[in-house]
Amino acid sequence: GVYIGLVIMLISIISISRVTLNFNIYGLNKINKSDVLDCVKSFGIRKGKVNNFDNTALENYLLSNLENASMVSVITKGNTICINIKEKNEQIITNYHDIVTPYNIIIKSINVVSGTPLYKEGDVVPAGKSIVGAYTILDGNRIDCSAVGTIEAEAWWIGSVKFESEKSILIRTGKKKIFKTLFFNDTVLLGGAKSSPYERYEIAQTTNYVTSNFLPLRYEYITYYECREKSLKQNLDESRDNLLHESRLLAYNKVPGYIKLTNEEQKIIPYGNDYLIQTYLTALVEIKNVD
Repeated sequence: GVYIGLVIMLISIISISRVTLNFNIYGLNKINKSDVLDCVKSFGIRKGKVNNFDNTALENYLLSNLENASMVSVITKGNTICINIKEKNEQIITNYHDIVTPYNIIIKSINVVSGTPLYKEGDVVPAGKSIVGAYTILDGNRIDCSAVGTIEAEAWWIGSVKFESEKSILIRTGKKKIFKTLFFNDTVLLGGAKSSPYERYEIAQTTNYVTSNFLPLRYEYITYYECREKSLKQNLDESRDNLLHESRLLAYNKVPGYIKLTNEEQKIIPYGNDYLIQTYLTALVEIKNVD
């Protein structure tokens, strides 16, 4: 009887050790535990029963049926089936950007690693234009990608001032017309603004306070002075130095502080009956993709 009891107990222990009593599931964040248990059940595994299965088969089954699972590992420890799941990373949405020139440039060399070059060596590219597009063409289809490359170029900046050989100015004829308006605060009591009675005119405006702040009355006077045009000839030689200086200041104010200039040139260019006084500044620059 003792031997029979030991044999029965041994058989019971062996049988119970093969019964699945628990599931341990690890690595869940986006995937619901109930979805994993449903997959295990549909695979044919039941709690409280002896389940004979291949770990690899269960791993492949879970991987193909759990949408957000990227890797599955299954091991059995006694009465427990341990399932470790690695979820897929959040999809990273990448905004690809073109390589854009911040300056007016002439391209000296262009080396593109990724993307599509939109200009070639020797091309003139205005500031703000894309030099390398963040895409490639494959079998006639456009595919977005990172724009990676280096562009060696000569950049330039121009300061320009116009000199008029003959300038029209207004000369007062001596005639004028005055319009008076009386205000209480901002409310018009008498009078009102009127348009100029003259075709060419200059305007002047004055204000007179009649009383104190306790009773804010004021008069506003608008005076229109009749004018006539007069042509005035100007001498370029007399203004040359001032114009060149103004042109130079305009050009230098456009150059970023980190740029090392390589050349400066000033020109006086005929422009019809007038002249353009220009300062040209140039520098060698390198334009790359922004990480």
